[in-house]
Amino acid sequence: MVEKLLEKAAKGRAKHYLPLATLLAVEHGLSKQEVLDLQWSDITLNYGETGIIRFYRTKTKVERVHRIMPRTRKALLARKAHISKMRKLRGISNKGDFVVGHLDGSRMSEFKSAWKSVCKSLGLKDFHFHDNRHTYCSNIIMAGGTLKHAKEMIGHKTLRMADRYSHLEAARENVIQDNLAAHYEAPKAMASKKRNT
Repeated sequence: MVEKLLEKAAKGRAKHYLPLATLLAVEHGLSKQEVLDLQWSDITLNYGETGIIRFYRTKTKVERVHRIMPRTRKALLARKAHISKMRKLRGISNKGDFVVGHLDGSRMSEFKSAWKSVCKSLGLKDFHFHDNRHTYCSNIIMAGGTLKHAKEMIGHKTLRMADRYSHLEAARENVIQDNLAAHYEAPKAMASKKRNT
């Protein structure tokens, strides 16, 4: 699903910022507010192998720092190059530092219509940008992380909230489910055994 979203986002009118916004949500768990508030001063691209990025969630007053995921780093570099090229080409002066903002760096207020357009073209009626945060939390659990990891990495204040965002317990290797399946099969096996004797 993510690959399809990225592919469509890269072809639309918002192709110079929507793929990056999507990656920030999917690979780093950003809310729309965090994407729109992100500034270049929050990013250090030349730190370690991939760089680091700082997020601040005003809703919870939680700050977190992530190592930048490779695809996100590539998208950030492409965004930076595009802004630099367009400013030079059009003589646009710098008015701000926002990453997913207007070409002059000023803050964008919304990208709702661009997101809706991509979802509509994929036949996704009720898929909201915020759902990417749920995907992020679920991926943490799928990668072997705990709810505590999810809580810290997404910027929640409580484990309960992180639990609400993580939906894939049933999709992981689960000994309890294996045992439950065996329990449900036991009566059938016993009945089959009796018929055959």
